[in-house]
Amino acid sequence: MFDLNRVMALFIKNSIRLKRNVPILLFYFFLPSIQIALFCICIGQDPKNIPVAVYNAEDPPGLSAEYLSFVNSEIVVQVPYNSLEEARQAVVDGKAWAALHFSHNYSASLNQRRIMAGKADNDTIESSNIKLYLDMSNQVIGFVLLRTFFLAFQSFAQDYLSILGYNPATVTLPITIEKVIYGTVNPSMTEFMAPGVIILIAYYATTALTALSLVLERKDGLLERSLVAGVNSFEFLISHIMTQTIVLSIQEVFMLATTFYIFKVPSRGPMIWVFSLTFFQGLAGVMFGLFISSLCADE
Repeated sequence: MFDLNRVMALFIKNSIRLKRNVPILLFYFFLPSIQIALFCICIGQDPKNIPVAVYNAEDPPGLSAEYLSFVNSEIVVQVPYNSLEEARQAVVDGKAWAALHFSHNYSASLNQRRIMAGKADNDTIESSNIKLYLDMSNQVIGFVLLRTFFLAFQSFAQDYLSILGYNPATVTLPITIEKVIYGTVNPSMTEFMAPGVIILIAYYATTALTALSLVLERKDGLLERSLVAGVNSFEFLISHIMTQTIVLSIQEVFMLATTFYIFKVPSRGPMIWVFSLTFFQGLAGVMFGLFISSLCADE
């Protein structure tokens, strides 16, 4: 028969056991926060200081050097080489993630291409193109480099046309991005992955901690002592669910505070719904941890 007094006695016993081991208690509280902090630090940020081999055949360099000045120096580290073969070999050897090649008459060809517009011959077009040799074994780095070089050329072209007295808007893409329906125009990978990572951490952290605590209690003989004292299995489980629920609530507060207030991950909705979803997901992890502990005899 269910007895609330026995449940409260077990709950107090579980609480005292947690308080006696302060390092483990702190580990329980801060493990999800540490995991989400590592995620925000390591995942989703644009890579920086990417080495790129540059072979500029122009002598002296003209518009090619002007273009290179528009390349984001925080993302790309330009490493000059004396020949195209050396620049490409640097990519093959893993010393650079890409190689840029400017022809010897790049400035003249680019200017001729602007003047002749649609009547430029193939040689002029070929000489005015920047040759890019990419290492796409890492797609994230490859796409970041592509975006960086495209944005740099757009800024360079707008600046060049402004100097010549032309409207710089003529070199922008003829597509206007209006206000987006959902999300943002330039979302970060951290923002995109954060909801799934939060749910995953909330579930598996509580699963592991609940399963481990019950297995250790059985191994120490506390389960048998409780059963001998007249406690039934349902009361035993309820007391542990109560204990783990309190631990879970504190975990969620620290984890969500780390995510949204320390690392400033955007939240576009009421925080109560974020906490509720995360809490119930963690509660499901508690139940799964109870199930695992019933199948395992030791750690």
